[in-house]
Amino acid sequence: MVTLFFGNHISGQHLEKYDGVTYSPPVGWSRIEGLGYLEFTKGNSSSGEFGKILLYKVKPSSGSLDNDFEEDWRILIVPEYQPREPMDSSKTSFKSKWNAMIGAVSIFYQNQNQAVVLVTISNGQRKISYVFVSNTSTFERELEEFGSSLEFGSPTSQPAILAQPLIHIPCAPVQLNQRFTDMDILK
Repeated sequence: MVTLFFGNHISGQHLEKYDGVTYSPPVGWSRIEGLGYLEFTKGNSSSGEFGKILLYKVKPSSGSLDNDFEEDWRILIVPEYQPREPMDSSKTSFKSKWNAMIGAVSIFYQNQNQAVVLVTISNGQRKISYVFVSNTSTFERELEEFGSSLEFGSPTSQPAILAQPLIHIPCAPVQLNQRFTDMDILK
């Protein structure tokens, strides 16, 4: 089971801000800013293992987490990765107005088996999404740490690095069933 915790910061983490989302960038990962997203990548050339996290800009919500997630899946996942099998998905309700839906699917992409995970977080007015793609479970911890570092504020137009200490906020888990972590491609 994959469990992502949101808002569970550890004191001393380096924080950055992107379009109203504060996060701790994955340590040792390359960072590229694209049109409407940030991309973090890490790879091991000798083993061929890689991981990629794409954090998208805040967008207006449809008012429904299910609709927001389905739209993200259709726009962010289907055209790029063309999954052939149904996804596994689950929802989490937080003690705040923000709720999350996570979905994962195993794909054969660029001549290798990979896993794709989409996380859509919405408060009914705004939605934030990120995608994780990997051909190994090696980077699962970095994905969990990235998800746990997310905090949502009001949108800004420029990224900023925050130099203040972090405040511990109670966390809420987003869980995905055992099928994701048991996929043969991640073993």
